[in-house]
Amino acid sequence: MDSSIFEVYALRYAMHEGRKASENFLFHEDQHSSPMPLSFYLWAIKGLGRTVVVDTGFDESMARKRGRTFLHSPKDLLSDIGIKAEDVTDVIITHMHYDHCGNLGLFPKAKYHIQEAEMAYCTGRSMTYSLLRRPFESKNIKDAIDCLFQDRLIVHDGDVDLGDGIRLHKVGGHTKGMQIVSIPTQRGNIVLASDAAHFWENIHLRSPFPIVVDVQRMFAAYDVMECLADGPFHVIPGHDPKVLEIFPRLPNNADIAILHAEPVENHGLSPIAKGENQEAATVSRIAIVGMGPRGISVLEKLIKYIDEVSLDGQEVEIMMIDPGPCGEGAHSSGQHEDLLINTVASQISIFGLDSLVNGAHGPSLTEWARQAGYRRIGNRYRISNSGEGDAISDADYLPRRLLGQYLGWAFEQMTCSLPERIQIRHIRRRVLDLRKIDDETFLLELDEGPQLLANYIVLATGHGTRSPTETDLKYQSFASTAENINPSAAYYRSPYPTENLATIHERACVAIQGLGLTAYDVISSLTSARGGWFRETKERLEYIPSGNEPRILLVSRNCLPFAARGINQKGLTGSHQAAFFTLKSLDSLRHTAIVARGSPRLNFEHEVLPLIKLEMAYAYRLALQDGKVDPAEFVPSDEECEAIDRLLDPLAYEKFSSLEHFRDYFRRQVEEDLRHACLGNLTSPVKAAADVLRDTREALRAAVEFGGLTPSSHRVFVESFVPTANRISFGPPKQRNAELLALMDAGVLSVAGGPGNEIELDRERGQFCIVSRLGKEPARDYADVLISARLDVYSPLTDSSPLSNNLLASGIARPYLNGDYHPGGLDISQDLKVIDSKGCVHDRLWAIGIPIEGPHFYTHALPRSSKASRFSLDAEQCALQIVEVLSRRHASPSVMNQMEEEHKQKNQLQPARTEEVTKKIA
Repeated sequence: MDSSIFEVYALRYAMHEGRKASENFLFHEDQHSSPMPLSFYLWAIKGLGRTVVVDTGFDESMARKRGRTFLHSPKDLLSDIGIKAEDVTDVIITHMHYDHCGNLGLFPKAKYHIQEAEMAYCTGRSMTYSLLRRPFESKNIKDAIDCLFQDRLIVHDGDVDLGDGIRLHKVGGHTKGMQIVSIPTQRGNIVLASDAAHFWENIHLRSPFPIVVDVQRMFAAYDVMECLADGPFHVIPGHDPKVLEIFPRLPNNADIAILHAEPVENHGLSPIAKGENQEAATVSRIAIVGMGPRGISVLEKLIKYIDEVSLDGQEVEIMMIDPGPCGEGAHSSGQHEDLLINTVASQISIFGLDSLVNGAHGPSLTEWARQAGYRRIGNRYRISNSGEGDAISDADYLPRRLLGQYLGWAFEQMTCSLPERIQIRHIRRRVLDLRKIDDETFLLELDEGPQLLANYIVLATGHGTRSPTETDLKYQSFASTAENINPSAAYYRSPYPTENLATIHERACVAIQGLGLTAYDVISSLTSARGGWFRETKERLEYIPSGNEPRILLVSRNCLPFAARGINQKGLTGSHQAAFFTLKSLDSLRHTAIVARGSPRLNFEHEVLPLIKLEMAYAYRLALQDGKVDPAEFVPSDEECEAIDRLLDPLAYEKFSSLEHFRDYFRRQVEEDLRHACLGNLTSPVKAAADVLRDTREALRAAVEFGGLTPSSHRVFVESFVPTANRISFGPPKQRNAELLALMDAGVLSVAGGPGNEIELDRERGQFCIVSRLGKEPARDYADVLISARLDVYSPLTDSSPLSNNLLASGIARPYLNGDYHPGGLDISQDLKVIDSKGCVHDRLWAIGIPIEGPHFYTHALPRSSKASRFSLDAEQCALQIVEVLSRRHASPSVMNQMEEEHKQKNQLQPARTEEVTKKIA
């Protein structure tokens, strides 16, 4: 589009000469009683065959009522620039004050554009206060409602593109739904501020007009306008008489200013803001969206590297945007203590190898818990100053609430002593949307409060929640209807927060759909969290019910129990040393694939999986032979191959004649697995083989990431192999499966369904029916409550958050695709920068962790203590790139060259998939 075609005019139709300067500023200590009159404008936009009017002014009768000097009819002013009111098709109402919407009847064919928040404000409870309704006229509001019922009022919620570059921007401040307008013209992008700024001096002095609903939003609006505008005097205030002095006027009407023309006078006003805004111009703003573990890891790296370079007086503000406490993320310190981590706490540390805390590395979770005074008292962890209970060992699985406390403590340690140049601000809000203002600036829309501007953004939003699927909606609808028959009927598409499960009646029967780690959280929430307890006897673990437990049914697609974690015999940093499934072997496979097929992409089932199985068989034999196996001579036996196949797919070797037959099998599987877990991950051949999938994660990443697999085999990997790997390698502490058997013995819990079960809806009983067809006759179990116990894979296509939806809708981001397969996640470059819908890489927008599970693999793992990890290196990569841009802008060449040389030697600025980094992690 040729932007020079748009013409923009300011049309003054009235004056208020008696106004004093002190009346035009909320903070007027430096103002005086000299005259500072108000001019009243409406605005017109012409070009590309379109005519858009901004606001409608008031009529002569309203001028008399309000004591204003009426100069022209708005209709006559429009006529002077060749616009007939009856031909206008679009009118933008910036807000509903009397001087901006008093002539709605003037445009009989127009559609009116207004913000939903504005209509809610001027028709809601706020209008019960006489002071707040003083700038409004009831007739104008009634006229707007009439337009609504005539389908002529278009109600927007947020920023809107009206086409051809004309955009509405919701800023609030002056009123709840105050909106401004940006228009491309021959001299650049013009912003019609309307009452977001009455005078240029309101902006320059950062002193708002005294009629204001939200002062903070008013200040933020100034920043937004200055970013949207393309240069000096491109922000046009709503009531400043100087508009007609600074811009050329229409020859036949001195009350019409030509805004698309260059200014002819500046009256000594600076084209940029003074005072606070000049200070702001020297501040670079970094926004970290999501302040769970990944967010604080990025923060720590930023603090470290910003402190290493000279920025010539430049200050940095880091905005940490998260509604919850910094650090905790999904690991709330307020959750029930029965919810456990599934990794021994001694292997968990938020700190990298080169940490700000305690020098070389900060304490692990176990070390922190000991320092804080926690001890194991029975099956609980309490602070004990008297020495009661047992010291926490390196083999303990601690409650997740302690992990939340640890992460919160880590954040405080990271930020307790900041360099002077760094300011941090925790904004306890959710980001709803972000958009690019220019090459260096993003605008962030929050769920409440002012919009924010940032020069760099890191998305670290963590786990998402899926939008309701067709199945979710079906189950929700059924449960809602069934309540008339069965008051206990309910459906939970997510069990989190688990506190919501407290409303389930103890006489209900609850079906838990899923047997993974989330299911164990639900089981604990419905049993021990309700007052039941476990006790050790000589023979076995027993569960003593409280009487508050509902009956629990376990059901999943295959109904296979998750394997317990074996006792760790490898120490804090030990791992299986791969001999077959290695980076070198993958390079060889890719070279062969290029020669054979012309593509480096691998087939997971036929090329990668055989290597994994071979490595698992090797670990299996190492356990049997006490680690004395020469890999050069190793060939797996038939028995070893079958053992690995049984581990990966046990149902392939079983047939069941009835549901009871399957239940017996399920129990034997849990018991046998516990026996192996107690042997340990070096002694048990089963646990040693299963641990290969944990210890060779970097090889898995190298095989899979960034389209390393063919699209069809990538689907097999994600939808078949990953669930299998989770089941056999990433299961619960063995304590949990011992508790599972105790709950079964107590009659509290049983297995429903079986492989291939189905869930039907019994409308007569108002219950969910789990149907198993293992025998000659179907077996049925009935549940009042169904809980979907699975963590959602993050996909911007299915995530329920407004931010995900808006990122896709605006084209800021796109879903990652491997060919025609979408495994999940946002599309990113190899240096973690977000890629937009056109395939362009954002220079200043990164994503890290779970939002990029798709191009990356296994992003949810926390760092291991005293060991390099992908988690820390990804955070480091984001931080270093941000600091590199900051340094290039503000550091002297010698300083920049020195920094580049240092980091080149450290090899810390390499793409995440390079062999050097993967070897460092492995």
